[in-house]
Amino acid sequence: MTSTSLTPKILFTLFLTLTVAGYVNGQTPWAENRPAAGTAHSLPPRLFPTDNWWNLNISQAPVDAKSADYVRDISGGTAEQVKPWYDWGNTYGLPYVTVSGNYPKVTIQHMAYWDESDHVGYPIPTPALTQPGWTEDLQGTINNPVSSGDRHLVIVDVDNQYLYEIYQPYHNGGSSPVQWNGFTVQPGEYYCASAAFWDMKTNNTRTIGWTSSDAAGLQVLPGLVQYDEVTGTAPITHAHRFTLNYSANTAPFYVWPATHYAPGGAASSFHPPLGARFRLKASKDISSFGPHAQKLLQSMKDYGIIFADNGGNGLITGTNDPRWGDFESALRVEIASALDSLSINNDFEVVQLGWNPIPGPGPGGSMQLVDAGSGTSRTVTIESTGLFRLVFEAADNWGIAQWFDLVNDPSAATNLTGPGYGVNNDISTSEPGLFQQVFYGTSPDDPKLYTRAASYYFPNSPRTFNILENSVSRVVVQAISSPIAGAVGVLSNVTADVTYYIYPNGKIYIHSVLRVPNAQTASEWRCATLGLRDPTSVDSYSTPDSTGWMRSSTTQNPYDWVGSTESYLFAYWADSTPAPNTNFTKASVLLVPKPGNPNQGIQGRHNWSGWKRWYYGNAPLNLAAGQSVTQDYLIQLGTQGSSVLPNINSSAVAGPIAQAYFANPTPPSPSPTPTPTPTPTPGGIIKINFQPASAAVPSGYIADTGQLYGDRGNGYSYGWNEDTTGITRDRNSSLSPDQRYDTMNSWYGAIWEIGVPNGTYTVHVVAGDADYYDSIYKINVEGTLTVNGTPTSATRWIEGTQTVIVSDGKLTVSHASGSYNNKICFLEITPN
Repeated sequence: MTSTSLTPKILFTLFLTLTVAGYVNGQTPWAENRPAAGTAHSLPPRLFPTDNWWNLNISQAPVDAKSADYVRDISGGTAEQVKPWYDWGNTYGLPYVTVSGNYPKVTIQHMAYWDESDHVGYPIPTPALTQPGWTEDLQGTINNPVSSGDRHLVIVDVDNQYLYEIYQPYHNGGSSPVQWNGFTVQPGEYYCASAAFWDMKTNNTRTIGWTSSDAAGLQVLPGLVQYDEVTGTAPITHAHRFTLNYSANTAPFYVWPATHYAPGGAASSFHPPLGARFRLKASKDISSFGPHAQKLLQSMKDYGIIFADNGGNGLITGTNDPRWGDFESALRVEIASALDSLSINNDFEVVQLGWNPIPGPGPGGSMQLVDAGSGTSRTVTIESTGLFRLVFEAADNWGIAQWFDLVNDPSAATNLTGPGYGVNNDISTSEPGLFQQVFYGTSPDDPKLYTRAASYYFPNSPRTFNILENSVSRVVVQAISSPIAGAVGVLSNVTADVTYYIYPNGKIYIHSVLRVPNAQTASEWRCATLGLRDPTSVDSYSTPDSTGWMRSSTTQNPYDWVGSTESYLFAYWADSTPAPNTNFTKASVLLVPKPGNPNQGIQGRHNWSGWKRWYYGNAPLNLAAGQSVTQDYLIQLGTQGSSVLPNINSSAVAGPIAQAYFANPTPPSPSPTPTPTPTPTPGGIIKINFQPASAAVPSGYIADTGQLYGDRGNGYSYGWNEDTTGITRDRNSSLSPDQRYDTMNSWYGAIWEIGVPNGTYTVHVVAGDADYYDSIYKINVEGTLTVNGTPTSATRWIEGTQTVIVSDGKLTVSHASGSYNNKICFLEITPN
């Protein structure tokens, strides 16, 4: 996480790279080549997809409004320039190791950041336990570290394109228990501070709030400078990681692509947040430097350097390779002199925080964000073109103050959520909006903390609002409360943070964290209220009539108090609502809590002047000192007459959406979804076989060869969200029952879809591999777990059948949580 060096200059650290020999089937799957052998192993110049944040060309990105403040603040906020320099020495180093896809994996039993680590098997090289040089602690081993620093262990699975990064690994190689960093590590067990896993074929980030080997929650490996890219003929086409002494200790603490923060240093509103991207100014003349140095500096103009960790100011890391030569080599001198000439204060600028111009719209419209005004007049408007508009307002203390249905009300004349408490403290017109949490003190009659309207009871504790990510396929924003001042008991110094992941298809993933410094019992935490207005309501506590309805998963109309927890709630209106509210009646909304949310109790209802809300409440909470309580929810916006937004007017519509969220509550990465090709409506069963283009197509089936989604010319549009043609297989095995079982696609992190008319379908899926059984098959169809099993030498194929509802014109097949090395052979889709 934090760099061990505190040198306040740019450091280009050359890391010793480890080579791992390849393998042949039937032989040892992996053979090490010790670092002392000095054999270099080259990585591809570009890791992760071409539209990944590391590979994003930012030469034309706008400069952040606070750029001058950020660069001036470096080195303690004085005018002192921090000059890059070039340091050599074997004490610096972060070697990486390559292994094959079937290298044995171990379980790490103890992790300091257990809740922020990936609990998968890790292919830790056996020699690294006893031989020095495999971790950043070059002189120590995993069994016997000699450094208390980061000791990064970076492992690349070259077959599956997986990346494993482990922070401070330790293994007890002795015969007695060992006390290690507060953990009792038994003989043969492993410990680490944190461990992270990435599929390098995807753009998946860490979960918001999670760390990695770097404090920002980013990968280390793709940000390294490589010998081959500096000395080769092609330009360098990725950003580099770097460190600074201090990161932000005031909001925003981190911005996309970062997911985590570790503030430090004296309080300053100008410490840059983790994830900030610095860019060498285009005006910086680099023509006098040597060709290799020019290439490196040009990449800093085109791709920038990403603030990834706290450490020495301006430390840039790269691979150490014997080919770099010694201290006096011409290459080292050339690059060192170039970097020594740079000044972060004068030669660099900060790109607009969170800038992410991923091309093409996602499912539905294209996301747009407008940040206008200042102070209590500031508003942030987020719109999915032609579908919906959300307005966050400072005057409403950064809740979703307004929601507009642009499908049926293009002029946005009808506000679906209405006013809140805001700065006027007007409770007579208040309503809960799309999302709100209310935290009660020791007594229900105490003043309350509203995560959306904290200023109502505590005007001296205003909320702040941060734009963490702004792209056409996803917007991520965060509202943060300052510690509550002027309160007593459990409410003292409480903070509440709410992060919204907003997608063009009307899905809003919500991650809420409540932090309580004092150990006390609170009377209630009322979670995720859902509010919609019934304009015709006269009695605020009346049961719904034909014009206004609230529904839940089981009772369908639980408008009064109920004694058991509903798995989801939704609201809509009948078509008979009179003018001028006709447009208003076509909207609908679904609220789904994540299974296992702590302190989730029963539902209740409140009406205020026609504003109706339905909420998840709970019994009193016993809170430990320093406890953080996390809640996650999904909101799905709906309306009538849209091919993208669902019309949520029954459990038949709401249920599958809720089930998809239950199966995978993680916000999707902001990867673009290809625009679907218009699809005819063929009848009968659709049978798809996943195979290489050269393989024979089974009788009665049509082939999917791993191509991107598109019109296949056979009456159907189908395919993948990324090219998987290179990972299809035809085993030609005697173990396969027939050709359907002999072929497959090792689809890793991809998503497969086929255009079909909206409706209900029964889908049969078969997963497996005739040659290997080292997988855990978990496959979702329309978000519902369909295949779930682990193959064996005797049972190499796992299959499943599920009935699903398609509401967006495409049937989707995706990975389910907990899967490993998924492989799909064939599927059959039967219209019901």
